Amino acid sequence: MGPGTVGRGEVRDLPGDLECMVAWWFDGGNLQMLEDLEKESCVICEDALDGIHQTSCQMCGGKFHQPWSQDSDIPRCGRISSHEEALAIVYLCNDCYEGRRP
Repeated sequence: MGPGTVGRGEVRDLPGDLECMVAWWFDGGNLQMLEDLEKESCVICEDALDGIHQTSCQMCGGKFHQPWSQDSDIPRCGRISSHEEALAIVYLCNDCYEGRRP
């Protein structure tokens, strides 16, 4: 098999997360491998992000918690703001919104 192809127990030239998921699939579903993936953390509170209730800051590019429902227990680590020149709604982390980042 060539680069980018996989066979049972064999993974080559795939990005890190994909490689781990393919290895998990061909290893009979060893869930421990998926749990070992390093989770990203919020740039504000430094807690782990869940992949759903998060977004990226328009100014610094950092990922932060953004709950998508009002009754969510997810912390609010950013704000929605308007960008006057682009006539758009943007997401800003609390540090950028309050001018604490350069």
